[in-house]
Amino acid sequence: MAAPLLKPSVEIQRSESIKLKPKRTPSFTTRRRTQSFRRVDRNSLLDCYMERKQEQTVGGKRAAVRSWKTYYVVLTTNQISFYKDEDEYNNSNNKGIDIKNSIVEIAQDYTKKKNVWRFKTFDGAEFLFATENYDTMKLWVNTINDIKIKV
Repeated sequence: MAAPLLKPSVEIQRSESIKLKPKRTPSFTTRRRTQSFRRVDRNSLLDCYMERKQEQTVGGKRAAVRSWKTYYVVLTTNQISFYKDEDEYNNSNNKGIDIKNSIVEIAQDYTKKKNVWRFKTFDGAEFLFATENYDTMKLWVNTINDIKIKV
């Protein structure tokens, strides 16, 4: 009587198709861990959640994506930065946009939303920001313009 035939080629193919990655040894550095729990003090002047829309990119070209998105916006003494949320702000070293040679004004010509202000950079990029109320909009516009005068 003949022994039953096993199909070793099928088993080999299965094990070859599952490519196991070698396990990485966990890192024991504390640098990452301490940074993730520490709030970075960046001396922000203003910060809040705002809707932002990019109208033009660098060079004055029309932006490909011009929809409104909510960002956590932070203003420091020399730049404005955009983050997905406060956690990203706390854990990131994201560089912002220099406000030194920018033009900041209330967007009176924009009628689709209320409380919208315009931010134009020296290199041609243009952003629109929508705040929750008129006072917040005035605060941001006046603060940025005051910083520009002092610098």
